[in-house]
Amino acid sequence: MILGCLSQKGRTGKSTIARLVAQQFLTVDGMTVHIADMDPAQGTSVKWAAKRRKAGLGDISCAAYKDVPSALEAGRNHRLLIFDGPRGRADSRHRLRL
Repeated sequence: MILGCLSQKGRTGKSTIARLVAQQFLTVDGMTVHIADMDPAQGTSVKWAAKRRKAGLGDISCAAYKDVPSALEAGRNHRLLIFDGPRGRADSRHRLRL
């Protein structure tokens, strides 16, 4: 299953929603989850996953990606792939294209 938390506007809670959904599916349903953090410069979800791992709260796979094909390939081994979209940018070259 693939879920996208995307918005053209920044600071709308995309990363928060991605992390909450990931935790819920891992905890309640026992699904393997991977978050594709599509904003490598900010890396909100990547940093969160590292803190979670360090605290021993369960492993949610997460990595930063610059392109969708790489994220899709990495998510193949997980039952749920969540795209944490990039912050809003006016430059169309940085838009996430599925």
